[in-house]
Amino acid sequence: RYLWYRKLVVGVFLIWLLFLLIFVGTIPFYMAGAIIYSVLIYYFSYALLKRHSFQLGKYQQSKLDVNESGELLNRLETLLKNEKLHCQSGIKLEDLAHRLSSPSRNLSQAINQNTGKNFSEYINEWRIEEIKIMLQDPAKANQKIATLAFDCGFNNLTSFNQLFRLKVGLTPSQYRTDFLV
Repeated sequence: RYLWYRKLVVGVFLIWLLFLLIFVGTIPFYMAGAIIYSVLIYYFSYALLKRHSFQLGKYQQSKLDVNESGELLNRLETLLKNEKLHCQSGIKLEDLAHRLSSPSRNLSQAINQNTGKNFSEYINEWRIEEIKIMLQDPAKANQKIATLAFDCGFNNLTSFNQLFRLKVGLTPSQYRTDFLV
């Protein structure tokens, strides 16, 4: 409970020890800067790692276990496949959680733990897969890519193009050309 206090006392003690060693002459005065710099690097590294471990332990207090989490994600994937809800531009985590009769926190946890992605990344990945199927379809060869992107739930053409290129490695036009030629 008083871990922060203990760390503060240890830190102050180390600083006083450094000053004492400089005063006594054990550590040359010009080395103080290098030592303080090293301590600061250590501290910032510790703080960064501590923050990262906090993120990893985000769901430690959750009552949703790994099996339930995986089962909830499977139910979500079935819902998305069958009803194509990811193609709705304004779809929210809360909407999908309501459809699955699950708290939104549990659904968020299921997505995070099983895919390593947040809700937006997860839904956009589904949208990219959907548009890839549309771009491969010869029946949709005459439709504009922008129309297909909006049909898949994207609101912004620039964001869609950037995300598509990032995920697929090609522009949507290049992707369509590669599959329809």
